[in-house]
Amino acid sequence: MPLEIVPAPSLTKKKADPLDSLFEEHFDAVFRFLSRRLNNADDAKDVAEETFAAAVLKRCPRGVAPRMWLYGIARRKLADALRKRRRHENIDPNMADPSNLEASLALRRSIEALPQHQREAFLLQALEDLSVEEIAQVMRRSRTSVKALLQRARETLRHDHNDFLTVQDARK
Repeated sequence: MPLEIVPAPSLTKKKADPLDSLFEEHFDAVFRFLSRRLNNADDAKDVAEETFAAAVLKRCPRGVAPRMWLYGIARRKLADALRKRRRHENIDPNMADPSNLEASLALRRSIEALPQHQREAFLLQALEDLSVEEIAQVMRRSRTSVKALLQRARETLRHDHNDFLTVQDARK
């Protein structure tokens, strides 16, 4: 009876690449995060791909959720892309409430006029539904700093749009 050589099971199973699973689990969220800021699907896809290319070269720090880590990378890649582009986006009227287009456009302009860190914190909470703690991880700031940014952003927007805007208080 001839001996049959069978490879060990550990040699035949291909290990799942953690980067593949990271991409599969988080690409859509990173893409949405970027497309809301760029208003252009092609640009958002490019920056999302740059984000994951940068993630390949780094390792997610311990204690930080992978999505928050990726949002942080995406945020920096977004800033790079906007610096390169150096132009203002046209406001897409399809994004606004058609029943109150003028007020929606004014609100959007006010959000865009917020200082960069206030705007980013506000959008992370309003659009991505992140908690103060998660925003702090993404922005690499303290929880107290994020709360202050959110409060200043809300105060500015309330002042400019008191009759139009109802903004949630900071999440605990």
